[in-house]
Amino acid sequence: MPMATGLYRHFYERFRRLDELRPCRRGVKDLALFGVELPLFADTDVANKHASQRAKEIDADSDGIISKAEVEAYRRKIGGKTKMTAQLPNWQDLVYFHDLNDDGNLDVVEAVENM
Repeated sequence: MPMATGLYRHFYERFRRLDELRPCRRGVKDLALFGVELPLFADTDVANKHASQRAKEIDADSDGIISKAEVEAYRRKIGGKTKMTAQLPNWQDLVYFHDLNDDGNLDVVEAVENM
């Protein structure tokens, strides 16, 4: 059963303030970051630059669309070098979370915006 990932993304600013939903925050963070840790940056420009670099690394064929195979390959490539979840979050949940224009694809621009 898919998570309410679109709602998490849309209402995140409110969602993060509710202590009752604190246990869910880790799952939302895993969706936003593809289950891979990302340092927190105080400077938005630096954070966007880092997210853009990561999204381009994930999009191995540079077609602008991030596929499940590319995310899995990226996670294998960096495995052991950084902290990450044991397995990739549910793929459909990832797509729902990142797909801002509802075209059914997870593109690099959307991924950067949601990281």
